[in-house]
Amino acid sequence: MSKVIENYVLQDVIGSGQYGKVYRAKNMKNDQIVAIKVVKLEKFREVPKLHEFTINEIQTLSKIDNQNIVKFIEMLKTQNNMYLIYDFCNGDTLEALLQKRKFLTEPETMKIFAQILNAFRSLVRENILHRDLKPSNILFHDQIVKVADFGFCKSLLHNNDLTQTMVGSPIYMAPEVLKGCSYNCKADVWSLGVVLYECLFGFCPFEDKSIARLIMQIDNKEITFPKHVNQLSRKCEELIRSMLQVDPRKRVDWQQLMQITFYEEPSVAKQITCSANTNPIQNLPQMLKKQASTNQVLQDRTNMTNNQPQQQQQQDFQNLRVLLRERSKIIFLAQMVSFLLEQNTVSAVQLHGSLSFSQKTAIIAYFLMKLAQNQTEVIKKQLDQDHRRESRWEEFQGSNEYKQFNSTFQRESEQLLMNIESFKNEAQKVIRHMQQNDLTTQIRNELMSPQFNNLKLYTSLLISYIEESRERQVNLTEDLQQKLLVGLIDLLETSQLNEFFDKNLSDVNIRFNDQRYFEQMRKMPKETLTDILNQRLVNAKIKCAK
Repeated sequence: MSKVIENYVLQDVIGSGQYGKVYRAKNMKNDQIVAIKVVKLEKFREVPKLHEFTINEIQTLSKIDNQNIVKFIEMLKTQNNMYLIYDFCNGDTLEALLQKRKFLTEPETMKIFAQILNAFRSLVRENILHRDLKPSNILFHDQIVKVADFGFCKSLLHNNDLTQTMVGSPIYMAPEVLKGCSYNCKADVWSLGVVLYECLFGFCPFEDKSIARLIMQIDNKEITFPKHVNQLSRKCEELIRSMLQVDPRKRVDWQQLMQITFYEEPSVAKQITCSANTNPIQNLPQMLKKQASTNQVLQDRTNMTNNQPQQQQQQDFQNLRVLLRERSKIIFLAQMVSFLLEQNTVSAVQLHGSLSFSQKTAIIAYFLMKLAQNQTEVIKKQLDQDHRRESRWEEFQGSNEYKQFNSTFQRESEQLLMNIESFKNEAQKVIRHMQQNDLTTQIRNELMSPQFNNLKLYTSLLISYIEESRERQVNLTEDLQQKLLVGLIDLLETSQLNEFFDKNLSDVNIRFNDQRYFEQMRKMPKETLTDILNQRLVNAKIKCAK
């Protein structure tokens, strides 16, 4: 019989460690699958530091919201055990992947590296050292990288602050840590460099069971890149060398790493991915994207403003809801760009006749970004104008909620404007090589227009793309077919964004992806989703024919 802890039913064991086991579990209230780490309370008496490590992890994960960091949900305690509940990751660890594959290609590795780097954006911003980065603490969920296990992490007052505690796994430790010297955030840079090297060659650059001999290796052995295993680009070799500088003063810092431009590749999708991954749409500010519901976050802020009349507090809350709802449309469009890039497979470039699948991907991705840009203009008008006297908008513009939203949004819209150019350039490359006809003329005109005008063209491209995607789904597993159908339905809804939101996504009181619509779609069987998509396609074709 399955064990029940409050709302959770423990299922099978999915991992075990020094201090306890990790179970897959199900939340009986919402059917969410989670991971639960079970630690016996006697372990805390046996290992005094374990309590400190556990509190460290809880405090760190509670204040960080990053798609590449495993999320902590809550802690429960019984007479005998402590239960730490996290988001469930349905993939392997990086360690397991390397055991299966031995090593990865450079493009595969850099895709993983970019996501780990994104995780560290949040850690560096909060001045947090991970101190135990290694392949077994890097997980995958739906092909998204998740950094986990923050038990050894440490908060510093500043990036340049020093600490001395020796924790972590020796072969991934920076030399200054192994030697017992003071160290700072650059120690994590070294660990990431070791992980990067191991992904590419299947072993670490320095390996020994003795710490003394490991230190001697690091001090005396030059880094090599065995070409019989993997031939790397010069840029990749230089990156690894810069991260594995023995002297931390000469080692590359996080700010420099964050500025890396990832490699251009022949695939349309890969060329666009860098912009998509670094787009701040995916790095939502904590005010708008905490694990607690948006409603709770905003209510907390309103309650702190004691000198404000209750009526004005409620109106500020309503006004902020309006802005959040419009901003959710940008989030949705960004998710559809990511979906497109994940689905794209490179097909032969067709210089005549119809667009290839890859070419359609490039053009639709740009149109989605253009829709997102148009949406930023809608929000700017709402921010700048006293357009609704009944909502006391002028008073709201003086509130802290308005100022914080406005500041964050302005930064994001500037970054969006910069990123959209790479999408536009890719779409222009496609059209440049196409034979002149009515379709390419319409696409060229849309590319040149500052506003998104030709909705009929966009819808017809979506229909063509979706129909071709469905032909490709026969080679997918049942689970992937179901995910593809959900994505295609959502993609088609971008052609009628406002109507779609009015009907399905009007609630901003909860996290965007937790809305009832998404939950229902995820639970629908493939047959039902197929019927829905067929009907939506029929409706879209009727609109295009008018």
